Amino acid sequence: MVFTAVNGLSSGHYTVNVSNGKMNRPFDKTVESSHYGTLSSSGTYLIDYSSTRTEARNIDLTDTRSFKSVRLLAARNPYEGYRMPLSKREQLNPPTERPTCIIGS
Repeated sequence: MVFTAVNGLSSGHYTVNVSNGKMNRPFDKTVESSHYGTLSSSGTYLIDYSSTRTEARNIDLTDTRSFKSVRLLAARNPYEGYRMPLSKREQLNPPTERPTCIIGS
């Protein structure tokens, strides 16, 4: 069985072996990302729509048996060049260097 679960600010796809109840997260690729998935009618493929603060939209096609993925779309970041607010994780553990950006120069 494949399902999507939310954990704080991120969501991801999980699998459960219904015979033994063992759960794992084989589709996990990024941290603090939002995922929405559509499973094919045969259950063989998962179309994963994901986004992060730096990646506007990714669409991956994943084989649910081998967990091999093919990236179908990687959209450009519409906020590239803008300084975004720090995430909670960055506020608690600030990066050593933060790139600066001056808009309009």
